[in-house]
Amino acid sequence: MMFREGVAAADRIGFLSTARVHPGDRRVAIGVVLGSLVCFGLGAPFAGLHLSKVPAFIPAYEAGLILIDLITAVLLLGQFRQLRNLSLLFVGCGYLVDAFIVVPHALSFPAAFSETGLLGGHQQTTAWLYILWHGVFPIYIAAYAAIVGSRWDVSFTPRATPWAITLGVFGTAAIAAICTLLATVGVDLLPIIIRKGDYTLLTTSGVAPVTWFLSLVALVMLWTRTRGRSVLDLWLMVVMFAWLLDILLSAMLSSDRYDLGWYAGRIYGLLAASFVLGALLLETGDLYGRLVLSLRVAEDANKELQASELALREARDAAVGAEKAKSQFLATASHDLRQPLHALNLFISALRRRVSGPEAPILVDNMGAAVKSMQMMFDSLLDISKLNAGAVVPAIQDFPAEDVLAQLRNEFSGPAAAKGIDFIIRGSAATVRTDPTLLQSILRNLISNAVRYTKAGHVTVECRERGPFLRVQVVDTGTGIPADKIELVFNEFQRFDKSDAKERGLGLGLAIVKRLARLLGLHIEATSEVGRGSTFAVDVPIGTSAATSERDAGVAATSLVGRRVLLVEDDPLVRDAVAREIADWGAEAITAATPDEALKLFAAQPQRRPEVAIIDRDLGKGMSGPQLLRALVARFGALPAVIVTGATDPDALAELRAASYRWLTKPVDSDTLKRVVGDLLPARSAA
Repeated sequence: MMFREGVAAADRIGFLSTARVHPGDRRVAIGVVLGSLVCFGLGAPFAGLHLSKVPAFIPAYEAGLILIDLITAVLLLGQFRQLRNLSLLFVGCGYLVDAFIVVPHALSFPAAFSETGLLGGHQQTTAWLYILWHGVFPIYIAAYAAIVGSRWDVSFTPRATPWAITLGVFGTAAIAAICTLLATVGVDLLPIIIRKGDYTLLTTSGVAPVTWFLSLVALVMLWTRTRGRSVLDLWLMVVMFAWLLDILLSAMLSSDRYDLGWYAGRIYGLLAASFVLGALLLETGDLYGRLVLSLRVAEDANKELQASELALREARDAAVGAEKAKSQFLATASHDLRQPLHALNLFISALRRRVSGPEAPILVDNMGAAVKSMQMMFDSLLDISKLNAGAVVPAIQDFPAEDVLAQLRNEFSGPAAAKGIDFIIRGSAATVRTDPTLLQSILRNLISNAVRYTKAGHVTVECRERGPFLRVQVVDTGTGIPADKIELVFNEFQRFDKSDAKERGLGLGLAIVKRLARLLGLHIEATSEVGRGSTFAVDVPIGTSAATSERDAGVAATSLVGRRVLLVEDDPLVRDAVAREIADWGAEAITAATPDEALKLFAAQPQRRPEVAIIDRDLGKGMSGPQLLRALVARFGALPAVIVTGATDPDALAELRAASYRWLTKPVDSDTLKRVVGDLLPARSAA
């Protein structure tokens, strides 16, 4: 059975879509609406005022819009996974279709990436994409308003929920694709709505008023059907109000691109996209705050009243359940959010090779820097959350130090070279005894900080045996840290060099290092001098077993032109991004979405077997990536491969390390992926 009647009331507590609106929430929403009206009233008479043409505005504005819409969609679909109400699926897919259509709109915009735009090339394309984008989103919101709280707001069963999300995402993608095709290939079938940059036809043709009317209908339906009962209903009304002002300024009062109305309308659009995301993040923080407060009150009550054994057992079970839920959330967030980050990294790399003009490479580099910054902050937040939750359990073992150092050499050689600094690892043949995954995390954070804050010179990793310990030092020639601040750098959210806006971080890296070192019983030392650089050292116990490393980081780069590469990836967006990268290397991409498909490809074309494989670790139901690789080797012989994973939990990484697989953690940049694939090919040639 696909649907069932409702969800228990207890399951609805703490979600934005079910949280009741407080008077303070209404006051804030009314304040936002009044402020928007005042700004609109002041700017509307001057909407046609011509301002300076800034082509970089569109890529920057729409990159931010895409990220905001995607994150909002992921969070709303996450709530749908819990509550499983159809109405929530409509809202999540509404933000998703918004993000999907913004991409071709940005690519088609004249002078953004090329003079005529990278997509379409017709002067009507961009305008029609704007109209479709602003017309489709209100339809999703109106559908939400029509069914929320009614008998049509059916609830999916747990088994049907993933299928509903999949159908919703693919259906939304199909709608976005149809809109894009209509505005590009079929643009001649549509009325002319812009002539030589003149926007007046948008209004006189009736197209913009109809689009504006759709948003008004969605707003009226939200008001009449929900009256702002939940926090989500309230902020969706604010979103649609700002959406109305966006269309008024951009499409009806504006007379040309780059006039005041054009700029102001897009600012309203960005604000409208941010309202629900802000409410989601605030509500999540408030939920965790209430949870912490509740736990403290429970502990105080236990001390004062000497609660019975039954009450203590129930409290303990509740705490265990909360920790399990938190661990599950962290694991899901790590995998699900790394997927689009991984694809976005590779798409940016592909875009970098395709754009031209003096400003386009700079814009693409800025997009790449923003994604890397978001990736670093995301990793830090997940790591510190796991440590706070006590979800990290060390797996102590003997292993060659070079196993960890080789992985880090591959990971940071590219970023260091891109900054023009030398990156040197002076390895060691010593065997050490600790948790290899957590040691790698410690060194990764130290090296990442060193590369980030070193503008010239070098970052060197040195290994020296000191009695029963191997001292691993990370030495840089960066900005240095004042002597009176050296102890503070290990505290959370501490950043002392904020001069470079591109090198953003949350200030959690060294706090994670301190927590992991304490967990493993490792000694950390730090010395620094302002203007000369810093040295961070960690003492690792030397092991007693004679483990040996099979890694060879010194393999010469191999040409991939004409080589056959098997790609097994179940996520279509990531699969497309990696396949494009393989094609750009000059290699042939042989793609499969499932293990069965990969096995059939091998069996069907034995004479054209791939020479190397890139396999995702998590392939949905059935075989995992490592299991598929073992099956391929068992049936068809040796196949060098790299496993790519979005998992960061110690158990998953320990499994990969124990099996001696080459593996990379998502998101992976293009240069690293290419280098690792090239490293694998000589091993096969020598066999």
